[in-house]
Amino acid sequence: MWNFPISWKRYIDFTNFSCGLYNMRLFLLVVLLPNILLSNRLQDVIDRAPPYATIKLQDSIYEGNININKPLTILGTGDNVVIKGEGKRSVISITSSDVKLKHLSITNSGVDTQTIDAAIFMQKVKNCEVSYCKISDVLYGIDMDMVNHSLISHNYITTKKNDLPLRANALKLYYSNYNIIKSNKIQNVRDVTLDYSNNNLLKDNEFIGNRFATHISLSHDNKLKGNIYKY
Repeated sequence: MWNFPISWKRYIDFTNFSCGLYNMRLFLLVVLLPNILLSNRLQDVIDRAPPYATIKLQDSIYEGNININKPLTILGTGDNVVIKGEGKRSVISITSSDVKLKHLSITNSGVDTQTIDAAIFMQKVKNCEVSYCKISDVLYGIDMDMVNHSLISHNYITTKKNDLPLRANALKLYYSNYNIIKSNKIQNVRDVTLDYSNNNLLKDNEFIGNRFATHISLSHDNKLKGNIYKY
């Protein structure tokens, strides 16, 4: 047992299950964190959680950038679960496959275009999901660098309120393939860009007040269906 505070221990549950020919243990970690989160305890919980844990967050502001390097789900259980970055670099960095972020508000990235500061940075991963999140006051929305077979759905994405030529992209796909981007509302950003990215599906998204909305370069076999573009 990890050395969590006493008030957290009753939210830890372990469930055994069998899958095919293998007996496996599924570790389910449900953490309802307190309303006042000092330092970056969310990162501490992530570091201590076993692979494939689920971390459930109550309404609060969780301050500090976080790094996720194992399969994990972070799920907001209220209407105001905010992960607020440090105002530098990306707020959430994901370097593991099978990571899911749901029902979160993500804000306050850095402003450095050289490091591509974003709400969410994903690199060399697959089978990830970002759903029902609100992304605002960030330079880039979601930076997908060599991301495959992942889902971006039902999010609201807007970026820092710079003049249009100085805004960054809501979604940036680079060497990223076979992803589904659907039912997102993307407003007052620069573009959504696909570079060297193939076989992605963009479906039922709403683009409002952006520059080019969708910019595709050196990419093939992408499908765009049912999207709405407004300026």
